[in-house]
Amino acid sequence: MAPTGSTLTLLVGRTSIGLNSSVNVTALVYESSGTPVHDGTVVAFFSTLGTISPAQATTTNGQATVQLVTGTLSGVAEITATSGGATLASTVAVTVGAAAVGRVELTASPISLRSGGGTTVLTATVTDASGNRLSGIPVTFNTDKGTLDQTGASTDSNGQVQAKLTTVVNAIVTASVAGGTGGSVTSLAVIVTVGST
Repeated sequence: MAPTGSTLTLLVGRTSIGLNSSVNVTALVYESSGTPVHDGTVVAFFSTLGTISPAQATTTNGQATVQLVTGTLSGVAEITATSGGATLASTVAVTVGAAAVGRVELTASPISLRSGGGTTVLTATVTDASGNRLSGIPVTFNTDKGTLDQTGASTDSNGQVQAKLTTVVNAIVTASVAGGTGGSVTSLAVIVTVGST
């Protein structure tokens, strides 16, 4: 364990993450003299959301790294750590799942259908406020015309999810995530047009 007077600082690889994902959490442990604690010093990690794996790690050059593994619950994971007499400088927070969503971008391919209508593929891309893509986020598709092959699904490991729209007239479509930053986050509307010839 770290000797009394040591300091423990936590760092995370990202401050927002998708569902069913993981991010590195590193503890920096230094003695009062400013030198790293002895190799093999045990650090125990705790989180209010998700799972820390492994729950304990030993230091090398004053550093011990574990992972925060998220599940299916959205929210804010407050992470702490302890080691003997070390004083924790501060907790770190990782925003998880829908709570981390800052933007939903929607595209349609093709955006213009032939005369008589047809089918287009809608792709929603979900990111946090910094533009990092988020996996496992439930997305709802909406349209004022036509038929969707599905109204909701979760983003893949690339932060994207697709649905198909079949329509014979112009349609306005959106994609949204409930519980994002400031509440529900909805994409800009995309207008799928149907040709007149």
